[in-house]
Amino acid sequence: MWGKRPASTIETYEIQALRNGYWQIAVAIDDGRNGVGPPLTPNALELLEKKIRAAAQAQLSMPGTQAVQVLHERIRPDGAIFVKEFLRLDGLGVPARVLGLSPIRDAGPRCETPGGLLQRRSCQLIGTLLRGLLDELAVSPLELLTDESWQRRLQPHATLLAAAVQKVASLQVGGDPRARVTALDALVEGAQKRARAAAALDKVPELEADGVDALLARIKEMKATDGEFLSMRAMARHLRKAGSPLSKIERLLELLVPGLSAQGVALIDRFMAGLVDAASMVKDLLGRQPNLGTALIALGEFANGKPPGGGKGDLAELARCLADPLAAKRLPDTRDALWDRVISGLLSNRPLAEKIRDEWPLLKTIDRELQLTAPESRREALAAAVAARKLALRKAADQM
Repeated sequence: MWGKRPASTIETYEIQALRNGYWQIAVAIDDGRNGVGPPLTPNALELLEKKIRAAAQAQLSMPGTQAVQVLHERIRPDGAIFVKEFLRLDGLGVPARVLGLSPIRDAGPRCETPGGLLQRRSCQLIGTLLRGLLDELAVSPLELLTDESWQRRLQPHATLLAAAVQKVASLQVGGDPRARVTALDALVEGAQKRARAAAALDKVPELEADGVDALLARIKEMKATDGEFLSMRAMARHLRKAGSPLSKIERLLELLVPGLSAQGVALIDRFMAGLVDAASMVKDLLGRQPNLGTALIALGEFANGKPPGGGKGDLAELARCLADPLAAKRLPDTRDALWDRVISGLLSNRPLAEKIRDEWPLLKTIDRELQLTAPESRREALAAAVAARKLALRKAADQM
C-alpha cells in the first residue's frame, strides 16, 4: 500500500509491450490532473484503471506481442519517485503473478563501487529485497551480478529492479533519494559492464573438470587485474548449467575436494551462502518439522554441522553432505547465513508452535542451547531476537 495520496502527486501508468525479446513503451496514461487539484475519487480511479486494463489488452492483441506489463509511477511534491507493477499479462491475456519487493530491516552497506555489490552483506540485502524474483529465476545475487547471460533474463523485470534501487536509496539517505538512485544505477550498470567485459576476453576462463584450484591457476597465469571477478564469473556460469538451487548446492559440494586451497574454499563458500539465504532452500534441507520453534533449533544445530533429521531420500543425503564441511568449519559464510535464518525466524510474526503455551519451552531451549553454540558474530543479534520474541509472547499473554 502506498497510503494516502497528496493532492499534488503526479501519477502515470506506463504500458510496456514485450516484442522481439525487448520491452518497449507502448503508451503512457496519466490521471488527467498533472498534479493539480484533489486526488481522484474512488469511482474515478476505478474508471481510470478499467481504461488502463483495456489499453493493456489492446496492446497484447497486436501481432508479435509476447506479454504486456503496466507500471504505476508516482512523483511526490518532494521529488521522490515510487514505481510498482500494476498489471502483467502473458501471451494468453491471463494476469501473471506480479512479483514485488520483500521487506528489509535496514538499508544495508552503502556501496560506492561496483565491487561493493559483490560483498556478502550487499548480496544478503539483494537476496532479501528481491527474494520473489530470485526464487522464480532460481538464481542467487552473486550469479546475477557476475554472469552476463542473466542480463537479458532481467529485462522483463526492469520496473521491479528500479523499485528496489529506489527503496534502498530512500533508506540510505533519508531525504530526497534522487542523487543516490542515480549513483546506485551507475553501480549496477558498472557491474553489468564488468561482466560483459569479462565475456569479451580472448581467453575467457571457465571452470573445467580439473577443478577450482586449476581455474584459479589459469586466471593467475593471465595476470588479469580482475582475477577475483573472473573466478566468480566462472563459478556462476558453472552453476547455471545445474538449473535448480538444490542441484547447484550439489555441484558446489562436488567441487569442495580434500586439499582444496583456502582461496578455492572461500569461492565456493560465497556462492553456497547465497543459495542458503533462501528460506525455501533451508526448508528443503531441513525436511519436515513439527513447528517453527523446532525448525529453528534444528537449523542452528545444522549450521554447526549436525544433519537435520526431517529430510528423506536425496534431500537428506544432500543435507548430510553439507553438514560435514559445516562441522569442519570450512564454510563460515554459509554457517553465518544459516544462523541469520534462525534470527530472521525469531523476528518473524510466525508462531513458534500452534499453541502459545508451547512457545515458551521452545524459546527457552533456543535461548539456552543455541546461544551457547552460535558463532560470536551472531550472538548479540540472536540474543536481541530472543528478547524481542519474549516481549511479543508476554504482550500476547496479557491480551488473552
